[in-house]
Order: sequence, then C-alpha cells, then structure tokens
Amino acid sequence: MIIETKRAAFNPIEVDLTTLVGAGVTLNGEALDFDFKNQFKETNETLEVFVTTEATSAGAAKLQVVVDTKDSDGEYERTVSGEVFTISASTTLVANKVLAKIVLPDDTKQIVRVSLVNAGAAFTAGKVVGLIRPL
Repeated sequence: MIIETKRAAFNPIEVDLTTLVGAGVTLNGEALDFDFKNQFKETNETLEVFVTTEATSAGAAKLQVVVDTKDSDGEYERTVSGEVFTISASTTLVANKVLAKIVLPDDTKQIVRVSLVNAGAAFTAGKVVGLIRPL
C-alpha cells in the first residue's frame, strides 16, 4: 500500500480491498527507504493503518497488516505482524477503525514495507489508508 509521508499535504491514497486484496492475496506496499537503520524509529513517528470505507465480506475475509524490513542489499524479514481481523456479512470493520498503530522496533532496517494480507475470502466492500504520524 502507498503511505502518505507528508502531513502538510494530507492526501492519502485509499486501498480498495475489493479489487486489490482479494481472497488469499497479499498486497505488498511500496518500499520506504529511510536512508539508514532505525531512522524511522528515531523520528518518533508511527505507522497507522485505518478503515475509510466500511469493510464487509460474503465469506470470511481475514485482514492483517504486516511490516517487513530489509537492508538495501538484503531480503525482507517480518518485523511486525498485526492483529487478524475477520470480516463477514455479519461482522464488519466500520469507518475510522484503526487496524494497526505500529512503532517500529529497534532492529528495524533501512527499508520498510507495509503490506495487507487477506488469508480468507474476498471482500465485497471496504477501503483502507496507511499513514505516517507523529507519536
């Protein structure tokens, strides 16, 4: 997912769950290069992902936010795994629900990628946004 990094020009890009995070799909986000290890942590900011349009599913979609990091010449490693939210016709995620608010740990490498994982059924509605916010 694309992350908005400038708070002054607040215009985040919504990720449509119905078209981009289908059944059994992982949507890998853009690589955010912070120039050196732990720079993001030292700026006292957090990664936040929240719902902008209510999410429902005819089956049982399972939405999770994950964060992977790597050095410029390395392989991605999982740094954070968020809560798994199960969404069905009777259980929705309402607008403004925060899916993940993450302060990256000390071992965060130079490059950070935030991804959405759906280990369940397809979504019939829903949009989310990822942001970088001050603590």
